[in-house]
Amino acid sequence: MRRITIIAWFILISIIVFSQNLRNYNYFSAPVKPGKISHSPSVFQAKSLESYTLEESFEGTFPPTGWTKANPDGGPGWNQQTVGTTPIPGWQGGTIDAPAGGGSKIAFCTWNTGGSSSNDQWLITSQVLINSGDELKFWVRKFGPYVDNLDVKLSTTNAQTASFTVTIANLTWTTTEGDAWTEYTYSLNTYIGQNVYIAFREHVADNYNDGAAILFDMVRIGTPPASDVGITAISSPSNETTCSLTASENVTVTVMNFGSAAATGFPVSYQVNGGTPVTETISASINAGATLDYTFTQSVNLSVYGGYEILAYTSMVGDATTFNDSYTVSVGSSDAYITVDLLTDAYPSESSWIIITQNNDMVHK
Repeated sequence: MRRITIIAWFILISIIVFSQNLRNYNYFSAPVKPGKISHSPSVFQAKSLESYTLEESFEGTFPPTGWTKANPDGGPGWNQQTVGTTPIPGWQGGTIDAPAGGGSKIAFCTWNTGGSSSNDQWLITSQVLINSGDELKFWVRKFGPYVDNLDVKLSTTNAQTASFTVTIANLTWTTTEGDAWTEYTYSLNTYIGQNVYIAFREHVADNYNDGAAILFDMVRIGTPPASDVGITAISSPSNETTCSLTASENVTVTVMNFGSAAATGFPVSYQVNGGTPVTETISASINAGATLDYTFTQSVNLSVYGGYEILAYTSMVGDATTFNDSYTVSVGSSDAYITVDLLTDAYPSESSWIIITQNNDMVHK
């Protein structure tokens, strides 16, 4: 047994202790694929989005309205997951996340959401009319040291799997590739004036020896709007190194330009616990697809012990997509201490631990 004394918020309700040995093959009962666990997919409900001809971040019902899914090899197939879920369903480690601006839900499939021995999992969009200059954009993260494939296919007739005779792209990952959100963009100019369906097909022939986890989000078809900015992170204040905050904490946010034109001269704001917003103007120019770390000139007093919810947001005139404008974090100020007893389970590789709150915020490493 080892004893660790740490600083923690006095408002801390609960903590969860995870061993960093994420591949404990003996912990779960059979059948178990090394590093993975059995899982039944969850279904959630929320909202839909507005922008482009088609824009989907999987925040609403799943599959989204007008979308379909198919599983020729059997299994539940693609499903919806919530950001912060850990471990990643079907695995002994990892955390569900989303790309910048992606909201709180994603589409997801993995090795055990397919058939009994192979995977053939299809997620198919609603019908979309293609206009001049339209592009297909989406984000993918492949998790896990296993081979996997994601085909991007197109049909000009219907949403039956046999009708997807056009292959836009074949995304293939080896055992060492992936585990970072990547955006893919493809021109659809060949299909101007046509009504099409787009399919995303995950497939492996042997889902015991192959098959990773595919995290999928922010599907867009159309011409990118010129004006679209938002907050993707709040890096300060933070409890990463201390729980005792001060009377003059800097507020630093990351602003991303999701639009196709450079962005400048727009308001950015923050407010604490729903109080009066602090609003300043970003005068620097942010190129399309670029980010800017901005520190407000007005600091905030967080010295009084307690919890604080900090909301940051942009208010750009003409912003075409408002769902990605804001970002929220929770921090706390305290000088309280708690003592945590950690009992090891005789696995030699378990030599360090991470202690997190119920909101998945790290307290100690």
